[in-house]
Amino acid sequence: MTETAGLARALQRATMRFDPNTLREYVDDAESLWAVREEMSGRLPTLHLDVDRARLLGLKVVASRLLGDFETAMADGKQALEIAEATGRDLIVAPARARLARVHAWRSEHDEADRLFALAEAGELPRSFVASVRLHAGLSCIAQGRLIEALIHLERALDDSNNDEWLTSIAAYALDAAHRRAGAYGFGPRPRSWAERAHHPAPRPFRDRESGRYGYKDAEGRSVIMSAFDQVGDFRGGVATVRRGLWGAITREGRTVVPFLYDEMRTEMPDGRTVDGFVDGVVGIDRRGGKGAVDRSGKLVVPPKYRQVLAHPGGFAVCTSFGQWGAIDRDGVEVLPERYRREQVLSRLESFVVVDNGPL
Repeated sequence: MTETAGLARALQRATMRFDPNTLREYVDDAESLWAVREEMSGRLPTLHLDVDRARLLGLKVVASRLLGDFETAMADGKQALEIAEATGRDLIVAPARARLARVHAWRSEHDEADRLFALAEAGELPRSFVASVRLHAGLSCIAQGRLIEALIHLERALDDSNNDEWLTSIAAYALDAAHRRAGAYGFGPRPRSWAERAHHPAPRPFRDRESGRYGYKDAEGRSVIMSAFDQVGDFRGGVATVRRGLWGAITREGRTVVPFLYDEMRTEMPDGRTVDGFVDGVVGIDRRGGKGAVDRSGKLVVPPKYRQVLAHPGGFAVCTSFGQWGAIDRDGVEVLPERYRREQVLSRLESFVVVDNGPL
């Protein structure tokens, strides 16, 4: 993780200059950036964790894009996204999507760029990251002449930017360019909804009138998962919680990935929210009164023996029947025994948060 962070800093030092006319970044010292990319290529074979490989490949995508090597950027971007999606972690998947989207945008493949930008907004993500995604989505829309949509993206980016100087300066150039182009060519097509941009493929729940049971239909209204369930939830991260007597989870193809063993599947968050279904690749479970958690492959990460389980980006805060708290990491390993206050445990879990905060 430290090596990856060092390369991210080296990448940032090698870049960048923003051109207000083309609305793109450029490097003044391409030779240094080539050297950084070569170092990234050399480090990749030494990394064994998917999160580290996805992050470093993502940084290499940025370097290749800035160097104009779109073929390498595209190949690495697709591989980074595949690896990231295997982790199920929002903070790893979203940057991989955004970086690949930027390669598509620079290649004027805007439909795919906009789809990936839309998907990159989804999940439990820091506002500053979402601001950056929306900024680049706005730049993509300006290039297409979708100026009303671009202005919406840029406004939202500024709202979430926390006054970031770099983002604010680029947004100012982008707003100026959008208004100039609107004066010359008009504002372009109507803004699209998130679902339109994302080409959202997730099946939608429906209730069969005859049987009273639930299944899923596609966007055209065709049944894609038969109505065989007592209750169903929305797809989150490619999986949905469903009840057939007891609760389990299925993929978009209807394949069972979490067996039907649980009395309830809901995810409690540290901020007090309760989400019906998966969050960041995990879901809370209840079995015979005990709370736990499973991941989207069905692996039992937290055994159902606690009074309360909170899903945190760094792991799980668990509470015993005596009101004492402990911590379990994302691999199911206890990192704090159950003898602390809730606030102490959540603070410790922050140190385990895996964030890909390199440049997009």
